[in-house]
Amino acid sequence: MAKQLVSIIIPVCNAERTLQRALDSAFSQTYLHKEIIVIDGASIDSSNSIIEANKAHIAYSVSEKDNGVYSAINKGIDNAKGHWIYILGADDFLADKTVLEKIIQSISPENKLVFGNVKNEHVQHRFVPTLHISEFGKMLYWKNSLHQQSAFYHQSLFNDFRFDEKLKVLADYDFHLALLQQKISFKKLDEVIAHCEASGLSKQFGWSLYKEELLIKRKRLSPLLYLVNVPFVMMKFLRKKFF
Repeated sequence: MAKQLVSIIIPVCNAERTLQRALDSAFSQTYLHKEIIVIDGASIDSSNSIIEANKAHIAYSVSEKDNGVYSAINKGIDNAKGHWIYILGADDFLADKTVLEKIIQSISPENKLVFGNVKNEHVQHRFVPTLHISEFGKMLYWKNSLHQQSAFYHQSLFNDFRFDEKLKVLADYDFHLALLQQKISFKKLDEVIAHCEASGLSKQFGWSLYKEELLIKRKRLSPLLYLVNVPFVMMKFLRKKFF
């Protein structure tokens, strides 16, 4: 198989403490056919200075106000030239120098999605596992079992799709449910892809998270499956908030 370009998109907002680590994990990959795209949401800390200092290794960058993380990701997709797209949080980092190499070597021509697992860092809630083992299947009807930082997406999946910027936490879940309904070809690897910060909004289990989950499920699931999910989501919220 010919060498395939991988686009690594890094959305940034006030990430001066961790951004260089994320960038270094991308720069150091042994797989050379890659481009790094950095989208900064007009950070007020020194994030933009860090981006400027690394410009020689960045294919595209911009710093301007946006509509949140998914707005930044969409801008990255708009400017990506890769056959494969990977989204790396500015407070996350790739597990080792050979991650891209392992992914590209594993891909079959029909695959549109390739994913592995993620290690959560600084876990603050007992319901967050240290190791997130991603799954792509019917489990998605019940929860976002596919961790975005474990996933490599074929660029063709974005021909007619961009993340819903009205969703602030779970637009990737919306995407994953759409992919499940399309019955795309995928491959799962028993590899840790990235180490991810586990203290963000999606790991705090506030009601806004579950409200978004219900909005997505109402759009993506059958009426019957959605009705079954309503009490299930409520039970998840109550369990994680009070137990």
